[in-house]
Amino acid sequence: MVSGDTDGNLDVLLRWFRDAADRGLMVPESKRLTEISRHPADWWMSATDPVELAWRPTVDHLFHQVRLGVFPAAAVDFLPDALRTPPGVPRVPEAPAAEDRMPASAAAAVPPIAEPESEPEPPQPVPDRRTLIFQALIDWRAGQIAAGVEGAEAIKDITLRNLVKYNQTGEDVIRVKLPGQAKGLAADIAAVFARFAVDEPSTTEPAAGQRSTPTNPKVATPTATTPVAAVPTPAAPPAPVQPAAPVDGGLLNLTHRDFCDYDYPETDVEPGRITITGDADGVALSWDPWPAQPGEVVVYRLVSADGSGAAPPTVYRPEAGELITTTTSTTAADGRFLSSAVRLFEVWCHVGADVSSACARQPVRWAVGHELSPVDSMTITEDGGRIIGRWTVFPGTRAVRVYRIPLDGSAPPASNPHNQICVDRPNLTGFVDVDAPRGLRFLYRAIAEVDLAGTVRLSRPRQQEVLVPVELTPITDLHVEMGDDRSTFGLQWTTPDSGQSVRIYRFPAEPPAGLDSEDRDESVIVAEGFTDEKLIKDPIVALDPTRSQMVGVIWPQDWERAYITPVTVSNGRVRVGGTRVHTRPLAAVSEPRIVERFHTQLVTFGWPAGAAAVQAFVGSVSLSPEEICAQEYPSAEITKAVHESDGALTFRPRLLHWSGCQVCLVPVAYSRGETIRGEVASLLYPGLERLSYWFEAVEPGSRRVRLFLRADNDIEAPPTLGLVNNPSRLPLEQHDGQHIELDSPAGPVPHCRIGGVLRAGRVVPTEWTFDIGRLRGYLRLFVTGGRRTRQVALFDPPLRFLYIPDQMSHNPVSQNPMPPTAPGMWG
Repeated sequence: MVSGDTDGNLDVLLRWFRDAADRGLMVPESKRLTEISRHPADWWMSATDPVELAWRPTVDHLFHQVRLGVFPAAAVDFLPDALRTPPGVPRVPEAPAAEDRMPASAAAAVPPIAEPESEPEPPQPVPDRRTLIFQALIDWRAGQIAAGVEGAEAIKDITLRNLVKYNQTGEDVIRVKLPGQAKGLAADIAAVFARFAVDEPSTTEPAAGQRSTPTNPKVATPTATTPVAAVPTPAAPPAPVQPAAPVDGGLLNLTHRDFCDYDYPETDVEPGRITITGDADGVALSWDPWPAQPGEVVVYRLVSADGSGAAPPTVYRPEAGELITTTTSTTAADGRFLSSAVRLFEVWCHVGADVSSACARQPVRWAVGHELSPVDSMTITEDGGRIIGRWTVFPGTRAVRVYRIPLDGSAPPASNPHNQICVDRPNLTGFVDVDAPRGLRFLYRAIAEVDLAGTVRLSRPRQQEVLVPVELTPITDLHVEMGDDRSTFGLQWTTPDSGQSVRIYRFPAEPPAGLDSEDRDESVIVAEGFTDEKLIKDPIVALDPTRSQMVGVIWPQDWERAYITPVTVSNGRVRVGGTRVHTRPLAAVSEPRIVERFHTQLVTFGWPAGAAAVQAFVGSVSLSPEEICAQEYPSAEITKAVHESDGALTFRPRLLHWSGCQVCLVPVAYSRGETIRGEVASLLYPGLERLSYWFEAVEPGSRRVRLFLRADNDIEAPPTLGLVNNPSRLPLEQHDGQHIELDSPAGPVPHCRIGGVLRAGRVVPTEWTFDIGRLRGYLRLFVTGGRRTRQVALFDPPLRFLYIPDQMSHNPVSQNPMPPTAPGMWG
């Protein structure tokens, strides 16, 4: 069979072991054979015994023959002479006394006695119980064949292996599995099984078309010293059975020797068809009766042969087939294990006046049928949502058809093409189904396919029912959106995979923590408060193919805050998702206003009820408030306590942009680390252009001074400026004092105007000068131009540089340029 097990390797090693030991050669420990058979490619790498290494060419040759499909018995029988007795393999020393002698096979298994000073050898692994039983059965059969017992040579290795594999140890069950006269040896085989403990239950999976039989639990458990079953003393071969009258059911106790030799007579009879149906113990066969004349006795001789699709079995004469039964009935049963991809059945018909005369007449091939071996050792497992099937098939099987049949009750399970999967591969060793929908129950059916003489034939199905488990998907993206009327809200979430449903629960307080760590039984969360009265019963509808929603869910009137928890459910198991906390929407701030200062800006507003803080987001006037508030961090934030003490939110140290912007105020509340935002209030900030000025002496010691300007930002079309003098105080506005005319190359002017653009940070020494010798008191520059789209703030120099004393001992304005550090004024 195409299989990953080591039965063939172990079988050939056991045969070679007995053969070499019987010839008096040293062989490895019998306990080592199982381990060697499991590692055919590199078994010698772990070998330390010189005897094992000497046999390496022989063992590797035997493994190679098994891989090529050679039967283990043939592989050992046809060993080349150079490998049958390779150089370097010692012989077993003869025992000194007759009473101490033992068989060569047993002596070969005993290691040489170590010297007193040698280290003791480590214990070798003991073969498992199945290996010991199989070896005992092989030894028993060899003894029976050597004794000439009828039917022993017809018992195949695979029959004994399957009896052990499926733990079928009862005499009646064993008899069904044996061919022809071998059925009489069922009691002896059962006695071999009785030598070993059979404490484990029989396998739940029968062989192809077979039924398991429970074993006797009262047999004692073996120990490591349990000997391999010895070959019983051969009995004398039974005398040939004479043809007899039919017994109950038409069965005859006949062998091939009871019939005449087939001499290939000519006949015009076309063979009919044998009807083959599966039953609990194998297959049941039936055929049409021979059209007998009155007084004629018809003896049906049922034979079989095994083969593959590539080499179909043939029975060119009845003696070439394996005799299953002889009968006068048109029905029979075959309970033997299948040993190939195809089993041929043929019914040969003998007709005579009685049974003896019928057996003496030439037969006619009356009916033919084929039984195809289904997959064997079928197992279906689940791994991470994948359904994995494994099995073995006999050589010659072309492919295995795999069907995934839904068991939803909508239709009877059927092997129709719609249910077939893995059609692009032969599936000789199994399949992997990665597309099975979760949460549903399926029947996985496997049907072996054989090309028999140009015709595709199908085996009986093997099948297994599977519930594809669901990996519950917690809802982690639940989105809550309040309705326009603030009395309802809507929910949206990603729809989980098929086989899972979603329930939404609503709580006035936070539900117990830690329930979302793993899948749980539904009863667990019910005990934690997830009851029917907390369940939102509004219908769930599909928003699109991947998302689900609830709309119009009522917000309880007396709730300021709601805790909303989704739960994924499937087959009584639940997975709690992430809880979302939602509060009633916070109202927007009231009467917001921007107050401009030269070094900062303030925003005053009325505090919204329920807010823990108010955040300010700044953005371009071309953006919507929603886009501006989507920024990760606010430009400024104020808490309720600071607002009560300061009365306004202050933008510092970073000012609002001089060219203008949009300011959005958002009230926020916090719950479980989540920020809950209220309604947005938006303000337009027009911007502010900042300009510094000071005076410097035209030359050292001169009373004539020049006006200097510097812009904090680019100013297009700078405003008109006028100089005002007040002898008693600092002028407060442009009419609070005497206007001073400024000298320029074009003559005296009442004010100065600068063309072009004042670049940010650039010092501009203007062309305007004036004489301070005739002035007393204070000087100050003002913006005197008309309306502008953007305000301009003039930054005064320190006050001492704007004051002209009555008696000047020196010229104060002739000092170093004055940095802009004094408060400004509006123009």
